Amino acid sequence: MPSTSSSTSRQKESSLMAVDGKKLLNPDPAVAKDASLDRTVILVITNLLQSSLDPEQVLKLFKQELLPLVRIDSLHFKYPPLNLDINLEKPERHSTNYHLYMENHDLGQILLTRAQRFSRAELERLERLLCALFYPLRNALTHQHALKAAIHDELTGAQNRAAFELGLPREISLAQRHGQPFALMVIDLDHFKQVNDSLGHAAGDLILRQVAECIRECIRGSDLFYRYGGEEFILLLSNTNQAGAQLLAERIREAVSRMEVALAETQCKATISIGLAALMLGESAQTLFERADAALYQAKRAGRNRVELACA
Repeated sequence: MPSTSSSTSRQKESSLMAVDGKKLLNPDPAVAKDASLDRTVILVITNLLQSSLDPEQVLKLFKQELLPLVRIDSLHFKYPPLNLDINLEKPERHSTNYHLYMENHDLGQILLTRAQRFSRAELERLERLLCALFYPLRNALTHQHALKAAIHDELTGAQNRAAFELGLPREISLAQRHGQPFALMVIDLDHFKQVNDSLGHAAGDLILRQVAECIRECIRGSDLFYRYGGEEFILLLSNTNQAGAQLLAERIREAVSRMEVALAETQCKATISIGLAALMLGESAQTLFERADAALYQAKRAGRNRVELACA
């Protein structure tokens, strides 16, 4: 059963309600009458919200529809599974907070604020009107989860090859349009087949996850990180010239070489080889990647656990 839990600035706990408005878990006849009057409004709002599968747009529409019914100044929504943290306007002094659940699924937390204190009647109406949000929000979150699954590697959390093939031309176009430097890094674990053969695939998976996390700890939030396939990763570095990219590559290589992976009966070390290419004037995505990939193979031939720069 969809439900909400809430608290105001006084930390008051509100009642739970059914999403369809047919059963309000509050015996007050006046509240039941008001709930009946809101049913049509809830259906209208629900239909409007179902026009989008973007959670932020759904919440914007919901806030817009709330304003004539219960005045609010801001809306803040958090949904950690997708790292969603949506703020619509600046928070005010008085607030009411709802944790949304539907059929035992957590749909996130929504905080509504305004300058004036909410009356009890307004809070009760807000709880009823939140019914309009459940199904559209659930659909939007489900859609976002599907999109994430389509472009992310489940094992490492990095974006996948499909996302890379979409992202590289876009990032190059942005760099060329704004006249900014751009670099691409291809990273490969050394001797990874031997690890799988000797320690097993579970150990190999653990090493991949920890190497991916180590790389993430070294990069900026604006850097794009992909698992290209197998033991190979790619970094796209916006607004980064060759010298800056080389410094980062060495930092990543050293961090991975210092890492120890704790397995059931042993400690395992890992090293990586890196090929690096800086975008040249008018260069295509394919050529940039090919140069970085060739540099990676040069690093392998030169002994591994090293960084090689691509030839022009």
